[in-house]
Amino acid sequence: PELNLHVEFSETKPNLKQANIALTRFDITQPNTGNWQLVQSSKLSWQPPLNIQTKDLCLQSVENTEAKICLQAQNTQANWSMKELPIFDWFEPWLGEKLSLKGQLNGEGSANWKKALTLKQTLLMPKIDVIVTEQGYKVPFMVKDWQTDIQITPSKANLKSMAKINETGRLNVDIQAKNRRNQAWSNAKLNGKVDLDINEWPLKGRITELVNFNKTKLNIQSTLSGAVGKPKYSTLADINLNLNLPLLGLDNQAIQLQAQLTPKEVDAKGLWKQQEGQQNERQADLIVKLTDLQTQPKLLASFDTTSIELLKTPFAHLKTSSDMTVTLADGKTHIQGKIQLHDSTLNLDDMPLHQGTSTSDDEIIMNEQGQPISKEKAVSNLSYDVKIGFADKVQVNVQNSELFLGGELQLVQTTEAPEMQAFGKVKLRKGYINLDSRNQIQIDESSFLFNGVIANPTLDVNLYRVVDQTTARLNITGNASQPQFVFYSTPALSQGRIINLMVFGRSGDMSKEPNYESQVLSAFYKLGIQNNTPVLNTLTSSLGIQDVYFDVQGQKVSSLLVGRALTDKLYVRYAKDLTGQQNNAVQLFYQLTNKWLLKTNSGNENSSVDIIYRLER
Repeated sequence: PELNLHVEFSETKPNLKQANIALTRFDITQPNTGNWQLVQSSKLSWQPPLNIQTKDLCLQSVENTEAKICLQAQNTQANWSMKELPIFDWFEPWLGEKLSLKGQLNGEGSANWKKALTLKQTLLMPKIDVIVTEQGYKVPFMVKDWQTDIQITPSKANLKSMAKINETGRLNVDIQAKNRRNQAWSNAKLNGKVDLDINEWPLKGRITELVNFNKTKLNIQSTLSGAVGKPKYSTLADINLNLNLPLLGLDNQAIQLQAQLTPKEVDAKGLWKQQEGQQNERQADLIVKLTDLQTQPKLLASFDTTSIELLKTPFAHLKTSSDMTVTLADGKTHIQGKIQLHDSTLNLDDMPLHQGTSTSDDEIIMNEQGQPISKEKAVSNLSYDVKIGFADKVQVNVQNSELFLGGELQLVQTTEAPEMQAFGKVKLRKGYINLDSRNQIQIDESSFLFNGVIANPTLDVNLYRVVDQTTARLNITGNASQPQFVFYSTPALSQGRIINLMVFGRSGDMSKEPNYESQVLSAFYKLGIQNNTPVLNTLTSSLGIQDVYFDVQGQKVSSLLVGRALTDKLYVRYAKDLTGQQNNAVQLFYQLTNKWLLKTNSGNENSSVDIIYRLER
């Protein structure tokens, strides 16, 4: 850290047998600890080789006169004391942004070098506030009454330390080093124990959005051996937690881990328990292994369970069996395994992200010269090969409809391929689709077959409705981008009657039903027959119509839009209102230039002409 030092002294009658120094000024200026200076001028005498004498040599803080460090020496004996030293303010530049330490150091010590050097030191810190910050989340600790005693003689060194952690936790350290005569201290035999108990973690801030601790108990016992220059240690850690996970809606989650730590690896095993001690207790086996800590660390974690709750919120209650492993090595992460949902419910309408919109993927960034700047391709260090199965009673609710899932879907992502791949078959065991409050279509056993691209599965969807003695059916095949729709019934009816039967529950002439067109098209929209799909194009191609679109408001089709391009610059469109609240209209669009567009609108009661200028930025 930055430091300014100003010293003034003088020597009286210099000679080789004795030095008498008058210290008149000793100023230290440091940005974090402030200004320090001598309490008063002091004299220091030195008589070779080892006799030193000084009295009341004290340095104190200008901002806090109680903070000081003092030294007294008489011949071969020295004593010193420290009070309210802001030691962590001094160390702050070395701590970094992730660790914050606040506290003041007190202490006293002595040294005697008449025959051989002996040293005693006592350090005391009434309170230390510790905050560890990781990924924006803060984990605070509080250390109280920390006291350390150090004693050093030519043949032995002792260190004892104790402190209170978070009110109920404790730290105890007892380390000894024994040295033979004429042996270097680096070869001294080392023997010691460190015992740490932490029983409360008072979390604050954003991290409480993720986790709340009901009970925390961490015990770490470490044994030291070997030599001072080459220490060896063996550490056992026992973690016992009970916590809530607010985002997942899970309360009273019990986690028990036992870990063995060495300089080269960490090996931890344990259990994750839910509803501990109750008849329907669930649990998962946890294994975490860290290796190659001294070179290139690697992490292997596994999660194995026959049944556990993953999510319990208003929009989802998910239970699953699982056998998953996560590997982190060489800067890459790989997830492998299988999960199988069972006795689960997913309400898509209530999901916070269900109605969200995504940003456009066709954004173009230009430089000052108007030239496109190519985007760097994102390199993903994540790969996975995960199978998701759907066992008994996996239910999905969406738009007042209900589906029961089955089958299995395999999701594969490699670091070399930019797109996720999907394989397997997802089944619809049964369910229904509500077209409105009066009309419901049943789902027969159906499937979606995935063979690579997740957005374009092969379809085999079977829908039906039974009215009296007649069963009307719709079979959807092909793939998601080009589905094929086939209507049929038992006994056989015309296409129009089958559609009427499925939509209205009656096979007669429904053309006089209020908002007939809107209801039929709204039913088509909910069944996926919409906006330029092949089934509509097939129905309209004979009429010379290129484009067919639905204008949907609140899951109901309010307008039917049909149109075609007459030339490269001229496009005509007809908008038919299906609500009875607006006018039908014929619209013409003529491209005058690249940026100017002429639009005419001719309706039943009014007409308009607009000139539109397109500004791109």
